[in-house]
Amino acid sequence: MQAQYPISEPCTSHFKRLYLALAVSLLLLPLKGQYTYPSTQKSAIWADSVLKTLNFEQQIAQKLMVPAWTRNAQLSQEVIDAVTQYQVGGIIFFQGTPQTHVMALNYLQQESKIPLLIGMDAEWGPAMRLDHVPKFPYPLSIAATESSTYAFDIGYAQGKMLKALGVHINFAPVVDLNSNPNNPIIGFRSFGNNLNLVNAQAAAFNKGLEAAGVWGCAKHFPGHGNTLADSHKELPLVSHDKKTLKRDLAPFEYAIEEGVKSIMVAHLKIPFLDDRPEMPSSLSRSIVHDLLREKMEFKGLIITDAMNMKGVSAHYRSDEAALMALQAGNDILCFVDNVPEVLSKCRNWLDSNWLDSQEIAASVRRILIAKHQTASTDYGNPAHIQAELDAEYRRYTLQQIEAPALAYEPFSKSVEEDIELASRHICAIDNRVHNQLPWKPHQRDTLYAVIFGDRIPEIFVKRLNSYQQVQYVWAQSFATADTLLQFLNQRQGKFLFFNAEQRMWGGNSRILPEMLRRVLAQWQAPKTAVFIHTGNVYALQQVACEMPIILGMETGEAYLIACIDALYGFRGIKGQLPVNLELPNVNLLPRNTQAWVAPLRWADPEAQGFHCDESGSLAGIMDSIILSGAAESAQLMVLKNGHIVYDIARGKHPFGGKSVTPHTVFDIASITKIAATTLGMMHLYEQEDLDLEAPIKAYWKETEAYPWGSVKLAEFLTHRSGLPPYLPLTSKLKSDSLYIRIDSAHIPDSGDIRWGADRYLAAGISDTVWGWIRGTSPKKKAKKRDIQPYVYSDLNAIILGKFIEKRSGVSLSRFCDSVFYEPMGLFRTGFLPKEKGLHAEILPTQIDSLGGRGLIWKEVHDPSAFLLGGIAGNAGVFSSAYDLSRLMWILCEGQTVSSRFFKKETLKTFTQTYECGDNYRGLGFDKANGYPNALRDARIKGSNLYDDAPTQIFGHAGFTGTWAWADPERKLVFVFLSNRTYPNDTQNKLAHHGYRGKLMEIVFRSLKAGDKTE
Repeated sequence: MQAQYPISEPCTSHFKRLYLALAVSLLLLPLKGQYTYPSTQKSAIWADSVLKTLNFEQQIAQKLMVPAWTRNAQLSQEVIDAVTQYQVGGIIFFQGTPQTHVMALNYLQQESKIPLLIGMDAEWGPAMRLDHVPKFPYPLSIAATESSTYAFDIGYAQGKMLKALGVHINFAPVVDLNSNPNNPIIGFRSFGNNLNLVNAQAAAFNKGLEAAGVWGCAKHFPGHGNTLADSHKELPLVSHDKKTLKRDLAPFEYAIEEGVKSIMVAHLKIPFLDDRPEMPSSLSRSIVHDLLREKMEFKGLIITDAMNMKGVSAHYRSDEAALMALQAGNDILCFVDNVPEVLSKCRNWLDSNWLDSQEIAASVRRILIAKHQTASTDYGNPAHIQAELDAEYRRYTLQQIEAPALAYEPFSKSVEEDIELASRHICAIDNRVHNQLPWKPHQRDTLYAVIFGDRIPEIFVKRLNSYQQVQYVWAQSFATADTLLQFLNQRQGKFLFFNAEQRMWGGNSRILPEMLRRVLAQWQAPKTAVFIHTGNVYALQQVACEMPIILGMETGEAYLIACIDALYGFRGIKGQLPVNLELPNVNLLPRNTQAWVAPLRWADPEAQGFHCDESGSLAGIMDSIILSGAAESAQLMVLKNGHIVYDIARGKHPFGGKSVTPHTVFDIASITKIAATTLGMMHLYEQEDLDLEAPIKAYWKETEAYPWGSVKLAEFLTHRSGLPPYLPLTSKLKSDSLYIRIDSAHIPDSGDIRWGADRYLAAGISDTVWGWIRGTSPKKKAKKRDIQPYVYSDLNAIILGKFIEKRSGVSLSRFCDSVFYEPMGLFRTGFLPKEKGLHAEILPTQIDSLGGRGLIWKEVHDPSAFLLGGIAGNAGVFSSAYDLSRLMWILCEGQTVSSRFFKKETLKTFTQTYECGDNYRGLGFDKANGYPNALRDARIKGSNLYDDAPTQIFGHAGFTGTWAWADPERKLVFVFLSNRTYPNDTQNKLAHHGYRGKLMEIVFRSLKAGDKTE
């Protein structure tokens, strides 16, 4: 490539003068923000100095922009001759790569006597023309956000990339009102058919381009949106009257008011404006000069659409068309493909008085001013251009979002960024109230994914399977729509329809496959059916559909996955369809359709306030935990300001070898006390205005007969009820063989509880255990003491769990699912994990050889909770590090900002130290015990966390080796999960070596000085 495009020093005085004129202003360019243009006066002086050196043929040459393709190893001789011999004024670049483009550009610029004006038709960025460049959203997708800031950001990002490629004018934005949904060429290239929205979005996009140093070009004047033909192929007829013309002109009038620097004129037949036969608007003086230049007072560059398009070339020879375009008043003739012929005749045109030399000179002066305004002293380095473009795109995406961590196992960070970006445009259409959306992940029903087409992306399968059990149904395997309908009517569950062959371009892009249309129209779909449409939205025109439609706006994996995430509630429906479609009996769903709580996002530790990235130190301790046998598997997750700053997993699932991830499910044991029971008490405290100093019998009448009926609610929450730490279950079960069946031939009843390989406890054991707890008496208070001493007891939480069930009327499991876990989007959290479909993600907890239970897996480890049916206030909740971190962040953040789950006052009441004698705990929540601070008492032998841990943090620990803590002042969450009890719990090396405290101490002490611990 280097040999074909030799690099030489610029050798003309015009180049030198241009460089000198720009030098000062370019040195003053800010690193970020608005591009600094030369003053208009300086540009005019330079333009005048060049103009006076040009003869008439050279002036006409400056008005010609010729095409160049960089897809081949060398430039065509026609392009080289056009620049070196005929001295054309501009190049419009097409297919190639960034490297070949820059090499060709450098060569042509350096061979040109006058700097070339470089154009590119890059409506969705350089990717529209160059390979290996990331694509930006289409204009219609941008418009779905209804955000002018977003449109500006995209324009700016595109401009930065184009500037790096040496492009001066981007032939965008399309400001046509796409008022005809059957328009074959505009469609998604437009910002829609809402005048105000098109005006705002197009103007913002153009300002973004200009802020990056690239001019925009409003097109296709006087409006290509109300056509049924493609001007690339024929001359479209536009049947305007005065009213419709005024509407189509309005976006151009607005663009002119907003300062757009150039406008492209379309090849359209508009009898209302020029009734001459076969007269394209681009060649009509009454349209170009009289209307646009004079009546609308446009002062910028007027550019024709490509002169080789059939809208012109089918009716006129190239030299005839060029003459008419010049006579019409166009400044630049775009895509002129016969330069020698045009220039050979221009002197005759002048001599014949067919052209006005003063008008031509004024036009060339505008072009030269544009060159000076947009020029750069550096046209790019081929060796670095790809990395530069990628960096600009990533800078843009990171400005919009940060890579999310969601309820599924995520893809790579860059892929997740693309998906999050695509999710901004998601829209939805419905024709009835659907209270079934969003769907809940990990439900036990089957999802039938009905695919129209012969292949689907692997990424789609992976994401969908992470949410639910899926059966894929290939529509093409059914002979007719009727046989497919018969199949669907025989199935129960959820249904997802997807057309894998949908396209953005071409005639087929605006229609759905016939079988899909028939099924959508004829099937009486249940409320559990959804149609996901990614691709040209105009394909939905006149579609009758009984199910809601989630619109991805574009084809591509990112848009498809964003729709799946929105379907399951992990992304809101943020877009609003920016066009009017004729859809029978349907309504647009409003933007911001309720999603679950916003997902967590990853961020750099130092950017979130840490001295340095402590990943290495933390990873070393995590390695030690595994190597020392303190735990077989472990997961550490740390949040700062709601961002994941540390996410370190170690170990594998012993059955199958799958590595631990943030979404691996652990038995969190006694963290259940805060993740379920305390949350429930906080809810009741708010909803029922509970008096925590009142005895439990004040709200639960039947407890008047129980030994603990007079214990205060606060005493249960602070472990000062006087109840024993736990029930002696082993001795109770052994002493009463009525509850144990040891019979290998016994077939257990459905309610029996397995206790080992061949032993069962009768279904009534749960009631029996609760009976034991009901009859347990608190220890009598010591004389001269108003309160019981602190004794940590599982019975406190079990009783409060039953209290919540009594007050709510549902099981603790259903209560937590409906009030907390599901609205929070914690679908890997809850009791009875097997019923949630989480089998493959759960780690085993123990091999109980002494107690006789055998392998404990997918069921709660704690024996009391196990005997109570797996649902108890003290234990039984399973969760992942991601889910639990998210829950703790909601509690942490809610103390300082408005929360949709609890009032700030409630959170503070429960999480601060409760005034109760020498108590250091909160209500339900554990606290740092203050060791070795002033709050230490004689019974405390050491810190429960680490020395000098901040006392404002709150959380809890679990027997299986789990920790969950939050610091509302520092906005920090620390979650550590393990199955340290597997394969047995005979040693607690995790606590003995203080691994968790060491991890937490590193995290807290590495915060910057402004966030240092107490």
